[in-house]
Amino acid sequence: MPSDLTSRLEILERQHRRLRALCVLSLAAAPTLALLVPARADRPDVLVPPTVEARRFVVRDADGQPRAVLGLQGGRVILTLRRGDGSVALELGEDARPHPLR
Repeated sequence: MPSDLTSRLEILERQHRRLRALCVLSLAAAPTLALLVPARADRPDVLVPPTVEARRFVVRDADGQPRAVLGLQGGRVILTLRRGDGSVALELGEDARPHPLR
């Protein structure tokens, strides 16, 4: 019985050493990763592309409904702002009359 207890204790101690080593490595890696993040933030050209291109941009509210749309319509550039109910609040575009806000 004592040898069984001894072997179980040795296994437990080995597992504890491994776990402790893993914790030490994790604590050592955390500051290194923290130092890398600000280094990237200092270079906005890495984080943000210089140009964003698309035929249409849609801004949606929390419910997923389109509230603003900027894009091409019939070959014209149109900016449309919508109310919460989906009706047009304002529409601006080339040769288009602006609709007043109500």
